[in-house]
Amino acid sequence: MKYCISVFTIAAFTAVFMPGASFAQSYNTAAGIRVDKGFNFTAQQYIADGWTVEAMFHTPIVTKNVGVTFLAEKHFKVISRGFNFYAGGGPHYYWRKGANGENADPYRNVFGLSGIAGLELSLGRFNLSADVKPEFHLSGDISRVFSWNGVGVSCRYIIDKRERKKDWDVRVKIRKRKA
Repeated sequence: MKYCISVFTIAAFTAVFMPGASFAQSYNTAAGIRVDKGFNFTAQQYIADGWTVEAMFHTPIVTKNVGVTFLAEKHFKVISRGFNFYAGGGPHYYWRKGANGENADPYRNVFGLSGIAGLELSLGRFNLSADVKPEFHLSGDISRVFSWNGVGVSCRYIIDKRERKKDWDVRVKIRKRKA
């Protein structure tokens, strides 16, 4: 457990302080599904300079909890702008259900902080990602303060593709060489 926390911490700090992250992802808006310990809906929006915000809606399809998570993520180009490493974090909130399916007392609802680190690949209009999302619960029915969700896999449809900024044009360079 300590090893996993250390790896995540190193990855997150490396991501935040790594230079050259501009134009790391190839989309402005993407939405789809995420599967980890449950079935979730996810949407990401590019905000500026390699940063996105992501909202996750956790459904009660596999688990008894309904919840939301909001994350700020910094993206870093690995090979091309379609293949990225990202890391970030933000708050989460889960509404707990009682044993008979009724809503539990409000004090049992869980509030905390989530971290995230992973890799994503954009192919055409689809964005695929695999990541880890550990959670630290600050209040509520917290029998386990730290929750390691394992690997989550997301498949998003790219609603709005980003235009590629051309820093240079090969044809212009070839014409200049011939002249």
